[in-house]
Amino acid sequence: MSTREGRYYSKVTAKGQVTLPAHLRQRLRIEPGDLVEVRAGEGDDSQVIELRRRRSLIEATAGIARPKVPQEPRPWDEVEELVRDEIGRRVFEETTR
Repeated sequence: MSTREGRYYSKVTAKGQVTLPAHLRQRLRIEPGDLVEVRAGEGDDSQVIELRRRRSLIEATAGIARPKVPQEPRPWDEVEELVRDEIGRRVFEETTR
């Protein structure tokens, strides 16, 4: 691996793997097993590859949605009535279109 003015040169292995320098992995907080996004720039003949760490889907979405649960559990007969009312409302909407 050689560098020149912030540029890094690395050979691609037969398996298509490229080694990232340790200081770059540390700067980007890339650890073994992390998902890394690689994007190829568009344009003229010059090729630019952008590299950045991507969080896993689980990490990226953790805590986004909070469950809408009532503070106190509802009695079963009340739940059945709510379900029955909702089904009736949906059937009515479908049949009156």
